[in-house]
Amino acid sequence: MAVPDPKDPRPAYEQIADDLRVAIRDGRLRPGDRLPTERDHAARYGVAIGTYRQALSILREERLLVTLKRHGTAVLKPPEDTPSPEYTALNQRLDQIEAEVQRLAKRLDQAKTEPKLSPAGVAERLDQAEAKISGLAAQLAERSRHYDDALQSLAEIRDKLQTLATDTRRLRHADGPPDQSPAAPDPPGWR
Repeated sequence: MAVPDPKDPRPAYEQIADDLRVAIRDGRLRPGDRLPTERDHAARYGVAIGTYRQALSILREERLLVTLKRHGTAVLKPPEDTPSPEYTALNQRLDQIEAEVQRLAKRLDQAKTEPKLSPAGVAERLDQAEAKISGLAAQLAERSRHYDDALQSLAEIRDKLQTLATDTRRLRHADGPPDQSPAAPDPPGWR
């Protein structure tokens, strides 16, 4: 598909920004790679330099690119997604529950093979172990529901923030050329 696509209702600069963003995420553009000159790249996309600069401005705001005078525009290392503290705490709790289930399963296996226990004692210990496993399974299911709810809330917040960012960019575009992003420090190896 050609970018910008005239059938796409989004402005050309947003389509170009998406195309470059995908190239960065797919690894076709890697951290440290320099982009062609603005004039050359705008010509490749078949757009005016101002349109191309708007696309670069979006990616600079997202910290995917940096533009330095006399050095051009280069790809930065994409920010890494880090798990939230809630996600980390939930994973730790799930690890604890899993360890407890394994410990109980081991005890259950031992109880099945211990000759000292009477059949009634074995049955009682099996019932206790099954009750404890059922309780842990219920806790796990409850925590899983909370985790799913939290993920849904985070996805909704992310979508709202993306919509806000898009609306902000459109307003800036409607008011005139976008501000240049503040100068960023030289990437390693550019000096």
